[in-house]
Amino acid sequence: MTDLQKDKAVLVANIGTSDLEIYLKDEKQDYGYIPLWDRNQPNNAEDQHELTEQEIKNWNQRASLIKDILCRELDVSTREGKGLPFEFVELTQKIKEVYNQNKETWEKRIFASRLLGIVQEVQNSFALEKILIFVSKQNPIFESDTLHLFDILQKWFQDKYQIQLIPKYIDQDINLSRDQDALFEYYYKVFKSFSLDYTILLSLKGGTPAMQTALRTQSITISVERPIILVDTELYIKRVFSGQPSPAYFTSYCNYIKTQKYESVRQLLARWDFDGAMTILEDWKKYINNLIRQNIVDQDIKNNKSFLESIIKVLDITVGYFNLDSSGQSRFKIKPQDDLGVLNNIKHDYDCILNLYTQCRIYWEINQVANFLARMTSFCEEILHFLIKKLDGEKFFDKQQYPDDWYLDKRKFTNNSSQLWQYFSQLERETSRTFNNWNFDLKPKYKLSGRFSKWNFVSALIRYRNYDEEKTSWGKITDSLNKLDYWIDQRNKLIHSAEGVSKANMSKLLENDREQQDENALNACKRDEILSKMTTITIEMRKILKLPETNYIALDQSYYIYSDVKEWIINKLRNDS
Repeated sequence: MTDLQKDKAVLVANIGTSDLEIYLKDEKQDYGYIPLWDRNQPNNAEDQHELTEQEIKNWNQRASLIKDILCRELDVSTREGKGLPFEFVELTQKIKEVYNQNKETWEKRIFASRLLGIVQEVQNSFALEKILIFVSKQNPIFESDTLHLFDILQKWFQDKYQIQLIPKYIDQDINLSRDQDALFEYYYKVFKSFSLDYTILLSLKGGTPAMQTALRTQSITISVERPIILVDTELYIKRVFSGQPSPAYFTSYCNYIKTQKYESVRQLLARWDFDGAMTILEDWKKYINNLIRQNIVDQDIKNNKSFLESIIKVLDITVGYFNLDSSGQSRFKIKPQDDLGVLNNIKHDYDCILNLYTQCRIYWEINQVANFLARMTSFCEEILHFLIKKLDGEKFFDKQQYPDDWYLDKRKFTNNSSQLWQYFSQLERETSRTFNNWNFDLKPKYKLSGRFSKWNFVSALIRYRNYDEEKTSWGKITDSLNKLDYWIDQRNKLIHSAEGVSKANMSKLLENDREQQDENALNACKRDEILSKMTTITIEMRKILKLPETNYIALDQSYYIYSDVKEWIINKLRNDS
């Protein structure tokens, strides 16, 4: 991978006693590079059988070697008891002083196997632009403070590798042993200061337990918003002794982030926000792609990518249905092996009326009143379109020249259907001045420009067909449409109201108009009865068209398309958690 292809990155690291080794020798032997730290390292990747007895002995006595050789050489006070037999801050101060005095000698004696291994591995995989090191400098100075250690490392990396380390001094008023809240806030500000263009690489080792805990916790929190990749090293004692960088490797918070992303998706689906859920999963897929590109993830995460793709496709199609796209198409290429779950059969059995009815139920549930009113208006008009088509009324319109409009062609009413034209004419004359003045000899095509003209045509069709069951159902539909007529007319008034559109304002508007004896308002149903009237319309329409019964038409039933999709996705995510 060339530098131009690499992601820009910033490396952020704690440092501590494990970040410095000094070359030691005496009259007995050359010991090699001996670390200043005495803690056991849990990530020792080395088989003890690979070490000689002398190497094992030197390793186990490394603190004593530092005390007996280095501290004596630099005149650093020592002590007995638990822990390091010297004060770390004093020893690093002395090393810094002699390094500044004799650069050539001490540059060779100093080594930083852990940090060098991390820096080199990051440089191999990323376009590393900054290395920020957290530095502790308490007031008064504490014996484990890293201010002198940082100065040593900064000078050594610059002198030997021309690599710049940038200090991030932790506020002196923060108690690094126990003030975790202050550390949380400090680390949060540091993470937030980085541009989103950067991948953050994080090394946690070093610092006090409170510093490590706060840094890890805050990085987990931030990792939900942006990629954070952990960098750690494997300990090889032979490599430490011989002055070689420790092998570094990357890990991530993948499983934690996945859990958080999936929970966010579940919360969005509870609000029927399929678009928002798709955005979350697309971001998660991009995050995984970046990790795969950097060879940071295992096979399970790679498998998760194809799993996500099928869910994203289902969500994309579902968003299309929510936007009234009846084609069931996806922005993404659908492959034969794609698992589209419950959507496999919807495309061939799509019901636009049921979709509009369902969306009205959803928008009412989540209090999106403006969207509810818009969909309710569309529902009332689409019912008329649907009945015209299904009752074979479309053949009387010029759909060749006006495929998306409703131009009634009087010439298509032959002897067999002249009665239909007569029924329509009677109704249209009562409601349309335009019709009364229309010259059909000159202009035989007449546009049904409003819902009342289409309403009249359906009424004429029902009367012309002359089936008692259809007349009964149409009477119930007509009654319900009359009850909804007020709300259709008031839609724009509500949406553009200075007080905003809400359920409360709907009731207030109806009450005010009834006090003014508005005839339409007096005939209207109450706000909370709108969905019941729509339910009646849907049921009776299906009776007219002899459509099979469905479980999706009732205010206490599942939502057409959307309940099944939501349940399918949640089950998929649950099984993958």
